[in-house]
Amino acid sequence: MIRTNLKYFLKYGRFIFGGKETGQVFVVGTGRSGTNFMARVLNAHVEISDLSGGRENSFVFGDVARRAVQDKKLGQFTLKKYRLLSRAASPRIFLDQSHPNLWHIEELINAFPKSKFIGMVRCPYSVAYSTMKHDNVKRWFFDYAGLTSESRFLGLTKDIAENYDRYSIAQKSALRWCAHMYRLDKVTRMHKKSFLVVNYEQLCRRPEPILKAIENFLELDHEFSIPDVNLASLDKKRQLLDKDIDFITRMVDEYFSVNRLEDENFVPLKRYLEFGKGV
Repeated sequence: MIRTNLKYFLKYGRFIFGGKETGQVFVVGTGRSGTNFMARVLNAHVEISDLSGGRENSFVFGDVARRAVQDKKLGQFTLKKYRLLSRAASPRIFLDQSHPNLWHIEELINAFPKSKFIGMVRCPYSVAYSTMKHDNVKRWFFDYAGLTSESRFLGLTKDIAENYDRYSIAQKSALRWCAHMYRLDKVTRMHKKSFLVVNYEQLCRRPEPILKAIENFLELDHEFSIPDVNLASLDKKRQLLDKDIDFITRMVDEYFSVNRLEDENFVPLKRYLEFGKGV
């Protein structure tokens, strides 16, 4: 970590005492929900830059993720890193795709009152399938579950901590999805002017109106290019085993029977569950 910080401070150090911040946009959501795809679309715009070529920024991502999983607030050092990156991106808007920032919305808004957030929503079955195919994402469930009997990031509570290690990856992924979607729904309602929720399936099928909404939300002067979309990614969930579909359906049903959504304006829960119930 020290070597990484030194590398970036050498690269961006000249902006510590200079440079003008022109705004920040943070892409947030659960892992495998399309946050990387959304970031690539944004980063291709002439008025936006993530300074890292469409990849997660190593200067901040580790800090953001560790603190999110451990239910800790962002430290001042990380916020200073973001300020430095924002100055370095000027005159373009600085883009960050550290998706665990969903759990740090309050600190980021306090530090950057004009910052904006794009929250990604994707079908829980697709998120689970993609998670099961990516070892780096599956590590969340093993690296951190034993650190605490509770984790908002994982959806882990004291009531289920004893049985959590026996959950399948599909169940753990579904639980994490539920916790993230409940959080996304809440913060979107609390910070309406700062948030835009984007549905991954809609972005893939009909990108034009979504991109127009993003242009308006970010107050951009230029249009987005229409991205290449692999529509086959929308059907990969059908490769899930029947038992995994059943696990996910039960987990989502049980979670939201207790943690009810005000409505489904942001998370189309019933429509997603139609797949698991064979509707």
